[in-house]
Amino acid sequence: MKTAIRLALLLLFGACSCFAQGACPSGSPISGNHCYFISSAAGNDSNNGTSESTPWANAPEMSSCTGTCATATPTGGTVFIFRGCDTWNFATIGQWDLRGYSGSAGNYIYYGGFDQTWYNTSVCSSGWNRPIFSGEGTWPAGAGPLQFVFTYGDSYYRIAWIEFTGMYYTGNQTNSYISAGQSQNFEIDHSYFHGVTYGSISQEPYLVNLNGGGRPGVSGEMDHNVCTGVDATTQGQGLVCLAAVGDGLEVDHNWFEWADNCIGGSEIFLVHDNTFNHCGIWSSVTGGVVHNNQYEQNSDPPSTGSITYNNLFENAGDGAHSLVTQIAPPASGQDYYFNNVTTNFQGIGGDPLISCYGSGPGTCNIFNNTFECGIDSGSGSPPSRDCVRNGDHGATTTNLNYNQLITSSDSPISNSSGTVNQTPNPNLTQTLSAANGQGYTISNDFAPTNGSGSTIQAGMSPSTLATMCSTISAVSSEAGTACLSSTTAGVTLATSPYYAVGGSPVTPVARFTNGSVNNDEGAFAFGSGISGQPNPPFGLVATLE
Repeated sequence: MKTAIRLALLLLFGACSCFAQGACPSGSPISGNHCYFISSAAGNDSNNGTSESTPWANAPEMSSCTGTCATATPTGGTVFIFRGCDTWNFATIGQWDLRGYSGSAGNYIYYGGFDQTWYNTSVCSSGWNRPIFSGEGTWPAGAGPLQFVFTYGDSYYRIAWIEFTGMYYTGNQTNSYISAGQSQNFEIDHSYFHGVTYGSISQEPYLVNLNGGGRPGVSGEMDHNVCTGVDATTQGQGLVCLAAVGDGLEVDHNWFEWADNCIGGSEIFLVHDNTFNHCGIWSSVTGGVVHNNQYEQNSDPPSTGSITYNNLFENAGDGAHSLVTQIAPPASGQDYYFNNVTTNFQGIGGDPLISCYGSGPGTCNIFNNTFECGIDSGSGSPPSRDCVRNGDHGATTTNLNYNQLITSSDSPISNSSGTVNQTPNPNLTQTLSAANGQGYTISNDFAPTNGSGSTIQAGMSPSTLATMCSTISAVSSEAGTACLSSTTAGVTLATSPYYAVGGSPVTPVARFTNGSVNNDEGAFAFGSGISGQPNPPFGLVATLE
């Protein structure tokens, strides 16, 4: 999907815009002659907006847009560039309503910042940073539902390289930074969502709201974003990073942290290469009346099921009744969950790490994962939680194949309704002390550090893996390719010269698809070196890729 969007962006300049055209900067990630420039600090809406020296102050369709800006209409093939480090005050602007402004195939509309040479040097003295959309800690307050950017029903657009901050949230409205429900063929990427201030609340804001009304097969992608509640006044309590229902989305290469629910919804198609950190936390500000999970699906796409792989889930729960992942295969359908790593699961009560939720009945195929099923150290350690529960809310089938389970629980697999199949039976189960003694430790996300641990050559046969990955490829070629290697274990945050979503913390190793030597069990293969994770950031900025 991402490749298709990138190709579309390369072609988006083929259609005419209905107003004066400006040349795009050279060296930008997209190129062409349909660029329009916007600077809140240096712009004037009476300018023509066609160069960095004659920018508008506002974007078309903002309530504060006047003059020449007000005569422009977003159309396919148009690029709106916001000057880096400038701030647009949404307490004055109000909701930016872009409903009804779609591009077309090969002619996307682009909104965002990407020109590193164009930024407000009085604000960012050391270099470029994203343009800032801010509620200034006062907006939208208790009014709503209101969104900073509202693209409901639009298609063929991209929102990128913007910092969203300063939402003031009180009451019970589902306000958000971006609401893109019912949209198709869109991308939200390289943006930074944070900085929520709270009053008295009984509902959570959705920082990104992609609730699409139950429409399977919709094409959209959210990638390379950072979403955090670490600098919210409640440090993530009463916050959802991404809410999505019926969108058929791809969610990849994002950093999610400090939220009640980092992803919640239904019918998300692909979730891969993300890092989840301190999600599923207890929410005292809402009296705990939320689903405190890292990633929760209540029904999966009926035509494809969901595929979840290469994610790192850290520190889930934080004292809440919490799941790390809930997947819900469609009736007679298949979900696939592989190459995922979970460490330091801090949920309380009887909740398992993974739930195969009975919306089907369908089948959860859970294979080649590494799960630490409980708290690594301190109160409540060593880990002793159930790892997988089958059939919550209705009969399902769970196939558990070649997972590494780190727990001292006597029954790490539970079955509420339906059937559980294990190969081998049981999957490799180790206590924390046994795993640590073999070199599997939380410091390296339980990747093998030598060639003699219990996971080495204890996994799937080459022929079985080849068949499984081929089956997945029929649903998603990119997931099928990932199945052939060990995990990437999410993403990292680069710290120099700026904070940015970077590459994977481990180097994937190709698994065997022929020959007589079995693969390693769990998410890792021996030789996939791991790097350390930096501390969660404040004041996050990013460089362009």
